[in-house]
Amino acid sequence: MKLKLVLFEIKNIMRDKLMVMFVVYPLIIGLVARLLMNDPNMDPAGVDLLVILSLIISGFIFGALAGFSLLDDRDDHVFTSIAISPMPLKQYIMIKLGFITLLSILSSIAVVFVAGIEGFEWSLILVVALLSSLQVPLHGLLINSFASNKVEGFVVMKASGFLLIFPIAAFFFVDQVQWVFALAPAFWPAKAIQAQLLQPLIEANLVDLGLNTWGFIGVGFIVMAVYLSLVIQLFRRKVLQS
Repeated sequence: MKLKLVLFEIKNIMRDKLMVMFVVYPLIIGLVARLLMNDPNMDPAGVDLLVILSLIISGFIFGALAGFSLLDDRDDHVFTSIAISPMPLKQYIMIKLGFITLLSILSSIAVVFVAGIEGFEWSLILVVALLSSLQVPLHGLLINSFASNKVEGFVVMKASGFLLIFPIAAFFFVDQVQWVFALAPAFWPAKAIQAQLLQPLIEANLVDLGLNTWGFIGVGFIVMAVYLSLVIQLFRRKVLQS
């Protein structure tokens, strides 16, 4: 049954041009990043920022994909059909979100290959990809908590997409000001990567981010757990109990 659901989800994604765009978009960003990083005139700080964006963008994009996929299900009355089937609706939603979260992780890794990013251990890339991928259920459920159709979904997606500005802005601060942007989910994986990039300066006591790479990752998982808990409660109240 679970395998059939996964295959059904793949078929749904491939038949919708918007969904296909969501899947391909991170790879396009990776290709653009590769071209820019190979430009000898590219500023080193710009290269670092491209590395960060390449690793965190998949989480948000696949979160939007998850949100619109759930909206499609609601439009097609799939939730109603599942509710009267042997499979619990919560399990169906978890499988769908879990599958798209896996796609986000694989996409982040693929972007690293496409962009030609080097100098990171694969264990770190995998953990950062996992942390960033938690944006998938977060944005997916958030979109559905405030939208009942794709038009409203686009509005919510644009509003939540504003949060992507926060980790970009935080990149330019290596002092206490950076914490102003800490509410954004993508802040934590972005800062983890920046801490790794600045490791030589940190070891020379020229930069102090307050936390090291694994500190940002650890706190990031805690923050994401709190956010997910709140959004799940909101989704239950707004959608499942309505």
